[in-house]
Amino acid sequence: MDNTSQSKRTRLEGIEEKYRLKPLLCIAFNRPDLLEQVLEAAGNAGPRPVLIAVDGPRPGHPTDAILCSQVKALAENISWASELHFKFETQNLGCEPAVV
Repeated sequence: MDNTSQSKRTRLEGIEEKYRLKPLLCIAFNRPDLLEQVLEAAGNAGPRPVLIAVDGPRPGHPTDAILCSQVKALAENISWASELHFKFETQNLGCEPAVV
């Protein structure tokens, strides 16, 4: 392999590692099916810090409580993250307040 090829390969390996370690922020609510897909794909990309903000159930929406509970369980069972941080709400705050 010539020096130019080696240099390109080294730079690409460095870029791959750089992006692999970027943290993942998941903003979730009542869609455990979609969160499961996102977490599976993210886990396949390699270990990284994960931050998950889950809004709470809305009043007057009886299925929200169980769906939010399922989302929370998925978040708590992530095994591939290098760091794991949660923000779980017990009631619905809306997207911005639930994340910030």
